[in-house]
Amino acid sequence: MTFEYWGDRLAALHEVIKRPPPANAMVAWFERHTSERNALTVAILGLFLSALFGLLSFFVGLLQVYLAWMAWKHPGP
Repeated sequence: MTFEYWGDRLAALHEVIKRPPPANAMVAWFERHTSERNALTVAILGLFLSALFGLLSFFVGLLQVYLAWMAWKHPGP
């Protein structure tokens, strides 16, 4: 199947869909200056930090439950 009249335009549209142009100047700069390895490193670091903050918030929640229980068990004057 060949497209005599629309072949070039369809190929250009297909290329734009496969690799869309950057949305703004900042995205274009990041695409030019970051490699896939750096992007993977940042993603792993973000995952590690979110797990760390999640664990920290879990411990803070446990401390709040303990303090509330102690305040309920031993009310003040």
